[in-house]
Amino acid sequence: MTKSSQRAFVIFSLLMAFVMGASVILPLLRNTATRNPQTVEETTPTPTATPIPIPEDPTTIQFTRTLLHPSGLFTIQQPEGWQPSNLSNNGAEVKLSMTNSDLQTVIEAFVDILPEAPADVEALSDFLNPGRLNVTWRNYTTWEESTRRIEDDRVIIDFVATLGPRQFIARQISWVANGWVYNVRVVAPETGTGLLRYLIEQVVASFQPNEVYLNTPASWNAYYDAEADHILRYPETWQLEDSAPGLPATITAPDGTQLRVELVEGSIASEDDARAFVEGLQSNNEVLSVETSEIDGQTAYIVSYRTSNLDGEEQSGLVMLIPDGENTHVADLTTALTGVDLADEAAREQHADLWQILRTFRPYHNDVSLAAISAS
Repeated sequence: MTKSSQRAFVIFSLLMAFVMGASVILPLLRNTATRNPQTVEETTPTPTATPIPIPEDPTTIQFTRTLLHPSGLFTIQQPEGWQPSNLSNNGAEVKLSMTNSDLQTVIEAFVDILPEAPADVEALSDFLNPGRLNVTWRNYTTWEESTRRIEDDRVIIDFVATLGPRQFIARQISWVANGWVYNVRVVAPETGTGLLRYLIEQVVASFQPNEVYLNTPASWNAYYDAEADHILRYPETWQLEDSAPGLPATITAPDGTQLRVELVEGSIASEDDARAFVEGLQSNNEVLSVETSEIDGQTAYIVSYRTSNLDGEEQSGLVMLIPDGENTHVADLTTALTGVDLADEAAREQHADLWQILRTFRPYHNDVSLAAISAS
């Protein structure tokens, strides 16, 4: 073979080796490219809160219901769409909250029961210091006071706050009346300025204390029957045993003292009528005394008596009778005390708590609903 032929053979061999190698390697390269495509790193999107449908005209929100706090100490108007979400009473703060979950808006009304109320609006502003306010914002992530001003006898404070990713605005209006500090606060989404202003104006105007109970313990509860139209306050240690609208209710103390509240047909018109009524309640009732009193301008009869229970054990009783048109409101208190005339001057002083409970009983013709948190 000539030298030129040898060179041609070598070149041909190298070319064939390249082609064969490429036929194996190129598919591998293509597969690798398919398995590992070039990608662009994407930034994780920041979580955003769903927009809240704030009404364009807040005045379309109607206040159609009046709520009575379970303490019986105040009433407040409830706007449609808001439900009670917090009802509390520790004797120092009596609070009612209402929440609209769709609008992410909260209305709070609360009363501070202090040993001594602030003497003036400047002292009230001093009372509403960061330490005090921080307690009231404990359920939020952050809060900050933005502005504060005094208008007449009221302290008005604006806030900004956060709860998770949401931003909120709030306004609190506080004032002193009857020795207690009254507060209304509305918390709304940051876009709900008009909603906040409308709600707080309406709620403040509707916030009504039951002044007849100012001298009773703040920690007591209220029994209210909208069908019978009467109300009574009792110690928080007592238990409401049974009740239904328009029917008798029984409230029992830890020591066994019982209070039966009801509305009966027929109007008591005299002390003789009152005596006959109590004697007719139970065959062994012995009336000890009858006196005429007055409750909110209405005539009332207080009857002291002794009786015995089903086991023959002697008991002492005290009844408040308040005639109201064709019917009579009755609060009948019986206790295991024996040989005691609860109307006696010494007994009135010794058992002043029982007298105080009985004197909270009165007709209550306000069109209100006792506030309760819905089970739903």
